[in-house]
Amino acid sequence: VGFILSIRRDGAQVVGSVQDVQLVPDAMKRLCAEVASFIATSSSEIYDRRESVRKGVWRTILARINPAGEMLVMVQTTTLSDEEKTTILEPLVKKIAAAELGVLTVYSIFNDEVTDAPRPNTPASLVYGKPRLNMPMLGLQLEVGPLSFFNPNTTTCKYLMETTIRYLKLEKSHVLLDIFCGIGTIGLCAAQHCGEVIGVDIVEENIEDARRNTVQNNLSNCTWHAGKAEDLIPKILGDMDASKKVCAVVDPSRAGLHPRLVEILRGREQVLRIVYVSCNVESMAEDVAKLGTSTEAEHDDFVPVCTVAVDSFPQTLHVEAIQLLERASIVPDPRSRKSATGGAADVAAATPEPGEA
Repeated sequence: VGFILSIRRDGAQVVGSVQDVQLVPDAMKRLCAEVASFIATSSSEIYDRRESVRKGVWRTILARINPAGEMLVMVQTTTLSDEEKTTILEPLVKKIAAAELGVLTVYSIFNDEVTDAPRPNTPASLVYGKPRLNMPMLGLQLEVGPLSFFNPNTTTCKYLMETTIRYLKLEKSHVLLDIFCGIGTIGLCAAQHCGEVIGVDIVEENIEDARRNTVQNNLSNCTWHAGKAEDLIPKILGDMDASKKVCAVVDPSRAGLHPRLVEILRGREQVLRIVYVSCNVESMAEDVAKLGTSTEAEHDDFVPVCTVAVDSFPQTLHVEAIQLLERASIVPDPRSRKSATGGAADVAAATPEPGEA
């Protein structure tokens, strides 16, 4: 039981132990050991995804942990009958619950696909404990479920939220568009700094979580919409009073932004600035170039102002990046704006914090 290191051409998986991985919490390592010992004696086989086999029961286990050491666990298997749930799944759940690992919640999800990603909207069933795990963040109490989009590194997530909010430079009159909002983490944390938050995400469960967290934290200026960002944002901006000043934060998948979304954000000049959060700097760089390159010579395009890398994935080659973009018309140009006190470039509005570029 551990991380999938690679998948061979025939579909076989190479799994590496988590026991020597420093970024994995001790409670999760103990969970893996408990599950491994149970599976070793189980009469049901581990699912073999090789094309010549494709059978078995046990597939994956997902774990989330909060700063208090409380865990949510989701067990993925192939489809089980009611009788098999009792004879196969229930003993594992009892073992996990009795191991004193801090597990408060256990979910079950079925997957008969070749890959470990279940079909969209596949339900996860609560089989033990309470339905949600509590995650504190910047004074808020956020509830997350097994399929909620939430940064797994709660330590760096706090810095990521603080930096994103600082980059947004929100005012009480501003509308914040939280695009690819997940459970609404950024928008909820920023709600006290602006007049209105409008969040969009394609996953219905994320939007349900965002609405639940809005109520739980007594916030009244947040609305959330389920659907594709490239479909919803043009309508939201099109229906909005053109005099309202808008800031946007985008946190897309590794593929980056849809061309239609780039076009509407760049073309609607009431969008003053964009904070781009990404775990794939290559697609981010492509989108930043597109946001700053219109076909109209007089268009007020976006320009990159500053960026910072957040080490959300320690001891790996991956980082999470935060990029601030602002309209060219509101960013001082260091080539032409000189200070009256000695010719130094007047770039105070764009000066990054220590550690930023």
